Amino acid sequence: MIYADASVIVKRYREEGGSVRVHEGWVAAERVFTSWVADEHLEAAARRERLRVVNPERSG
Repeated sequence: MIYADASVIVKRYREEGGSVRVHEGWVAAERVFTSWVADEHLEAAARRERLRVVNPERSG
């Protein structure tokens, strides 16, 4: 059983540092839990990423 916050969920589906470890834990886990607000955090992160792609000057 593992707890997956938004950063872990991102690493599960996007290749970045720690992704291999997350994938291994995810596959080995009998259950994966997360919080009710994880979807809001993921949406906000996706919105920030879209802004960075559209307007690289706003990457901060």
